[in-house]
Amino acid sequence: DPQMVYAGAEEKGAAIGLLRAQKRAEKLQCLKASGIKAGDVLQGTVAIPTLITIGPGVDGLLTKANGFIHSTSKPGDKVTVKVLSCDMQTGNVRLTTNLAA
Repeated sequence: DPQMVYAGAEEKGAAIGLLRAQKRAEKLQCLKASGIKAGDVLQGTVAIPTLITIGPGVDGLLTKANGFIHSTSKPGDKVTVKVLSCDMQTGNVRLTTNLAA
């Protein structure tokens, strides 16, 4: 029955939206608890080449314009980064490897 399929898909969509909202809230809570702010220089751990874990439950994004991780870096490697910005609405953190930035 197409109606049942549609209702099931709608239910799944709502569940996924709720899960995303919960993840976002957890991420924001971890960022606030960490006390990390723009300008901080931190030791992080490479999760993937553009994602650096900088604290418990806190990951920062490294964009090409803001520095790079050496191509030989692999998950688990340590890297020093500077926090460019912390969005306290979304929990998103932007990082750079340029410590003079």
